[in-house]
Amino acid sequence: MVKERVSPRVDAVPLGREALLPRRVSLRRVLAAFLRRDLAVSMSYRPATVMRFLNMLVLLCAIGFLGRFVTQSGAKLPVERYGEAGYMGYWLIGVVAAGVFQSFLAALGRRIREAQLEGTLEAMLSTPAPVLYVIVGTAQSQVLFSMFRGVGYLVAGALLFGVRFGPVNLGSLALVVVLSLVAFGTLGLLGGAVTLVARKTDPLTSAVGMFAVLFGGIFFPVDVLPAGLRDLAYALPLTPSAEALRRAVFTGAPLIELHKELAWLAGFVLVMAPLGTWLFARALRRAREDGSLGQY
Repeated sequence: MVKERVSPRVDAVPLGREALLPRRVSLRRVLAAFLRRDLAVSMSYRPATVMRFLNMLVLLCAIGFLGRFVTQSGAKLPVERYGEAGYMGYWLIGVVAAGVFQSFLAALGRRIREAQLEGTLEAMLSTPAPVLYVIVGTAQSQVLFSMFRGVGYLVAGALLFGVRFGPVNLGSLALVVVLSLVAFGTLGLLGGAVTLVARKTDPLTSAVGMFAVLFGGIFFPVDVLPAGLRDLAYALPLTPSAEALRRAVFTGAPLIELHKELAWLAGFVLVMAPLGTWLFARALRRAREDGSLGQY
């Protein structure tokens, strides 16, 4: 008995244009791939990872003991509006906000520059994954680390130095966090655009970060600054973000009491988000047109 030969179904084989189309790549897969890569690289340099945690511990102890010193010396700074947070709580929130701000500011530009030097930038942007997914995945590990580090600071501050959080207004806190992260990310897009065009480490974001940390109400309230510097400090999102976070975390301030800070953050997002997106897209298009994606 001769077995009948079964031919494969024609409709099971992709033909024509569908055979040439890449598979759709999900955002989850792209983010997971970048995260696995960055974790593997980070774990391969274990001494550097240990030093990061030691630096965190040293900074936390410095802030804690400095807060005790200022309290015992009887110095008066305008931090009473933050309830029982004290100087330690004031500085702790400021350091966490500044760390996340600087990570957003530098993450994309730094990763783009690393990819330029390694010769992998053009390959990454030529994958089936949308450019937006690649951008987010490239910068995510540094941003996530800064957030986990911030949570570690807050937990250690409460356990080791008795920082009291509360009453916390979760609604205000959630809105402030979302607006702050979007505002910080728009500045990161600007840094990435400068890096794509200049093919050098972006000096602009470093200068902006230093100014924001120095005059952004991180180590001392902006109330002590001259009027001109005070207004200039509010032009960057770190200042209203840190102020709103402190009041939402330590005094339970409702949204109506944070209207000034929320207005500054929302205005910054409305203006800078479209501008940053447009400039980055333009820089990327220019790099593709002149063939400089593979150059460094």
